[in-house]
Amino acid sequence: MLVSHLAAWTPINFSIDNQATIKAMQKNKLQPARYLIDEIHRSTKHLLQLLDEERSQEIRPRSTRARSNDDPPDSPISFTWIASHMNSIGNERAGTLAKDASENGSSPKTKLPPFLRKRLLISIFAVKQMIQEDIKTDCKWWWIESQRYRRTKQIDPLLPSNKCLEITSSLNRRQTSVLTQLRTGHTPINHHLHRIGKNHTPNCLQSTCTNKTEDVHHLIFTCPKYLNARHQLIRSIGGKSFTSTKLFADEKSIPHTLTYLNKT
Repeated sequence: MLVSHLAAWTPINFSIDNQATIKAMQKNKLQPARYLIDEIHRSTKHLLQLLDEERSQEIRPRSTRARSNDDPPDSPISFTWIASHMNSIGNERAGTLAKDASENGSSPKTKLPPFLRKRLLISIFAVKQMIQEDIKTDCKWWWIESQRYRRTKQIDPLLPSNKCLEITSSLNRRQTSVLTQLRTGHTPINHHLHRIGKNHTPNCLQSTCTNKTEDVHHLIFTCPKYLNARHQLIRSIGGKSFTSTKLFADEKSIPHTLTYLNKT
């Protein structure tokens, strides 16, 4: 029996390189995989009882006071944190077994504690995390297959992501609407209005822009009418930032883009 060699209450220390596990063992509240933490407590309590029984057979007197997790100053069992790969024989061995289990699916059942030989309960937290990852993957593929992917990728190559939400969180509703129109091309200018049958021509009506399509690119980058406003925009953001990606997807440049549009 294990405790036959520990009759004198030889200290037993479990060195663990996972601080989260040690902290979880100290919390008496619901948390992911709580039943595993409870099993550690039950196993520890059982081992203490075996040590107590073994100690009671010794000649020297022993205290009959019940031990608890909160008051075991002379308890022979302790759990301490140790940094990974610090030449702790037990810790290194546990790491090797864990790696082998992750590569081969599981350790042999004969080497597992009885509690772990049956199917483990499903973690709600893990299921939610898996669903979220699946949704992100599906959204990515839906977006890649979309007809608008090729054009929008030139403006914001990070889509789909939360970056756009982070940027628009600092804008009001009108500014967010204008930015979205610029990114999608669905703006109230002649190219889009002609496409939906609301204007007789898609061209810019400026005398200097004969047969020039009035689209987002023309409005921002080439129309001579807005030369002064465009010059101020370039001075504000810098010549290297005068691109669609910066103007429509860069958090620092977008306010200057909106200012330019107000002037036009």
